[in-house]
Amino acid sequence: MLIQVILNGFCLGAIYSLVSIGLTLIWGTMKIINFSHGSLMMVSMYISFWLWLIIDLDPLISIFIIFPLMYGVGYLFQRFIIMPILEAERHAQLLMTFGLMLVIKNTVLYFWRADYRVVLPFYADLFFRMGEIVFDAPRVIAFTAAIALSIGLHFFMTKTSTGVAIRAVAQDSEAASAMGINVHKIYGITCGLGTAFAGVAGALISTYYPVHPDVGTAFMFMAFVTMVLGSMGNYLGAIVAGLIIGVTEGVTAYLLSSSIRQAVAFIVFVLTLLLKPEGLFGRVLRR
Repeated sequence: MLIQVILNGFCLGAIYSLVSIGLTLIWGTMKIINFSHGSLMMVSMYISFWLWLIIDLDPLISIFIIFPLMYGVGYLFQRFIIMPILEAERHAQLLMTFGLMLVIKNTVLYFWRADYRVVLPFYADLFFRMGEIVFDAPRVIAFTAAIALSIGLHFFMTKTSTGVAIRAVAQDSEAASAMGINVHKIYGITCGLGTAFAGVAGALISTYYPVHPDVGTAFMFMAFVTMVLGSMGNYLGAIVAGLIIGVTEGVTAYLLSSSIRQAVAFIVFVLTLLLKPEGLFGRVLRR
């Protein structure tokens, strides 16, 4: 049973990683914590739900619509909301993104109420066994897709000129600009990618998690914990940290109580800040 819980924790942790990657990319390049990140993930869950309900489009297929759509949203978000406050005080940036989170959440609440909605693709009840361990299809599919996207991002960041430019801007934006890199364009691309990854995470998790206006808040805070644990700005660290947090939640729910599973994750977060404030992979990031 414990092995079953750990494997389920890995599946949830992969989604945390996917959401946290987007948050980490935005922080790494622009040094802004986007509190509306979880709300944008929630919007993508609603998009996935309505596409499934209206035209019977599978959430896995809707990813090919949600990714470019949320990329465009993120690009416009950077252009019209982030850019005007890019040089502002840190508290002004936090208040702006936090206010945007409230606007998105309450707009969704106004139009669609607080009702829980569920996406039921044809594989919703499918599962397979490996000995005494049961794997349900939606979680396995979401885990596989999340890991594949994470690997794809790594190759994009290391093997393409745009990815190398993003890393250069993250390390030193002034030096990157002096070398001819269009820093503001890179900001837009990064914000678009970060938002698109949150959108894909929303589409994947909608296959086994209820859709409602508050869902983004919980995932946003857990993504923030994951980002800090994996070292802020380190997307590879975010992937590993997401898996750690997912397993921690699962084991806590199994051994203690499901009502305190996120509390234990936050305790890990606080201990990390106290004992290793640069995160688990801070030394790797500095090197």
